[in-house]
Amino acid sequence: MDIKLIQSGYETSKPKHIIEEANSIYKKFNSSLPSETADRVVGIVSEEGLAVVLTKLALIHNSKDHNIRMLDILADPNFLYLAWCKIKDKKEKYPGGDDVPIQNIGVRTLTNLSKELLSRKYKPKPVKRIYIEKANGQKRPLGIATSRDKIVQMGLKIILEPLFEPHFSTNSHGFRPGRSCHTALDQIRREWRMVSYFINLDLEKFFDKLAHKQIIKAIKRRCKDKEILAVIYRMLKCGYVSLTNSRDVNLDLASSEGIPQGSIISPLLSNIVLDEFDWIVEKTLIPQFNKREKNQPTQVSPAYYQATSLFDTEDYELRDKIQEQMGLTTRQAREVVKTAKVKAAQNKGIQYSLKNELTERLWYIRYADDILFGYTGPKIKAQVLTSIITQELSYIGVSINSEKSQIVHHSKGVQYLSYRIFGNYHLKSRGKVHKRGQRTLRTYLAFSPPVKKLLERAKERGFVMSNRRGKINSKLVARRYDKWLFLSPQDIVKRFKSVLRSIIQYYQGCQQRSDLYELLWLYKRSCALTLAHHHKFRSWQKAVQKYGKDLTVEYKGKNGKPLTVDCSIPSLEGGGRFKTKVHQNTFPQTMEKSASQSGRIVPKTLHEMQSASELMCHIPNCPNKAEAWHHIKHRKRAKITSASKQRQIALFAKQIPVCKKHHVMIHNGQYNGPSLSKLKGYVVGDWDDFSC
Repeated sequence: MDIKLIQSGYETSKPKHIIEEANSIYKKFNSSLPSETADRVVGIVSEEGLAVVLTKLALIHNSKDHNIRMLDILADPNFLYLAWCKIKDKKEKYPGGDDVPIQNIGVRTLTNLSKELLSRKYKPKPVKRIYIEKANGQKRPLGIATSRDKIVQMGLKIILEPLFEPHFSTNSHGFRPGRSCHTALDQIRREWRMVSYFINLDLEKFFDKLAHKQIIKAIKRRCKDKEILAVIYRMLKCGYVSLTNSRDVNLDLASSEGIPQGSIISPLLSNIVLDEFDWIVEKTLIPQFNKREKNQPTQVSPAYYQATSLFDTEDYELRDKIQEQMGLTTRQAREVVKTAKVKAAQNKGIQYSLKNELTERLWYIRYADDILFGYTGPKIKAQVLTSIITQELSYIGVSINSEKSQIVHHSKGVQYLSYRIFGNYHLKSRGKVHKRGQRTLRTYLAFSPPVKKLLERAKERGFVMSNRRGKINSKLVARRYDKWLFLSPQDIVKRFKSVLRSIIQYYQGCQQRSDLYELLWLYKRSCALTLAHHHKFRSWQKAVQKYGKDLTVEYKGKNGKPLTVDCSIPSLEGGGRFKTKVHQNTFPQTMEKSASQSGRIVPKTLHEMQSASELMCHIPNCPNKAEAWHHIKHRKRAKITSASKQRQIALFAKQIPVCKKHHVMIHNGQYNGPSLSKLKGYVVGDWDDFSC
């Protein structure tokens, strides 16, 4: 045992959560083995050994001053068993490159693997290369490692990921714990405003052309253990073989580029390499092209101001005519003329906002090797920016596919992470009203599903087909899905239901999810046709007559309990928000548990403690009874930086009871009475039965 480990107290007094985790892993180990076998291997894998390994890991990840060899952790049989459990929990259906399922790996294999690692004789075997079809008809190569090598890769991931994860950029979302496609899209929805051009970059064969020296150099920044680096270097040099094509073999140890795409550790290695580019963008490019400060109001261009706000003699004459003919006041007639001038300026293409160097903005997002920039400014500078980005990527050995990379105007939109993102800035924003009473223009981006591509994908997979009557632009119709014909009716409906649910859940961020109705209806019709052919009916209407319009199938479960499953299309109302963990932590739910009194709930208003209808309106000289509680400083205007800040606002925000008339006037900006902040108000602590 290491001296520093003993001196630090980890050996004698292990943290409680580590002991509990080791106990749960060891119980899983005992339950998966017969009693006789468990007794024989207790000296190899034990609860105490798991606790020691987890303690060493915690010390490596939390302290820089340690004297623990990472190879000792990687070669420990207890740690290899922990890595084996991580892979097994993923429930992989396919065996490794050696056709050995991960479930068949025993303790003897872990022991031999441990000895090879300690003696530095471990040599990864060549990965098995397979090809999967891409949406554009090309094939993507994947490398499947052997089950033994998968365990070592998972062990390396467990050791390295906590070292690099805290230092990764917040703009990186691919293959990271707690992040997903939805967190990347949600960041675009929340932060990107008035984007002029999208710069969509496609990295050319990123995994195949990534230099080995660049990978090792990037890992050395935070992991300088030479033994671990040697293991990773051997993995990069292992090569690949293809069982379907004898010529598709690369066992050249002198190869200096490429990592097997699809392996356990390749996403982490790609993030480590591209993290350098992330920080170059954040520290260099964004400050260089972000001349406009955050939350700075948009400046009106002089041409737009002159075309809409300055009146000449003809405008005044038109105002007087409208005033006489329509019986309006002078101000009302002036607003009519101004509205006409605004529409004329829009038809002429006069832009509202002032565009110069001080109004430029740049945003950046990355999901694995999918890179997207949002730029507010002229197209010429967007092209200059693209050339700078290409040059910066070349420094880390990455090139851009010029055919697929593009600069797109916001009106045309860009497809990113299977979403179509575009700007509908000419539309009026809902709910947001300017202080003068007019609706403001929409500044955020819109999200919609790529329905045409989704229909093409459903056609390729065999759920829909072209109508035989049409030749050009023929209509798509549903068809039976042959692969599921021989399943039971409940399994057929379950699988179609899972397809519908996955589509709706992934495209939850679309403003108009009703665009998906045609696609979902075709899948439902395909389910009816599959059930009809399963029962050898002549038409899908017979399946609807048998199971109802929602194709509800009744069956008995394993315990003989009656169960039902249907293929109904869920409601497509709502949408426009991504339900992510980041979003929930940043903007808490409407109700929070009180820390002072368990079981009670702190509401947004004081309605639970005191009904506003029992009090009089607090506006001076108002004889009406109150109907609602009004926050003096609205929560939407408060600068909420954390969840605790949200709770403080809910607990201690000053509120006053007001009648319906004054409540509407306050929110419409028509209230002209005494200052609300000077009126007597209430907070949660004013009630003894709900003290904080």
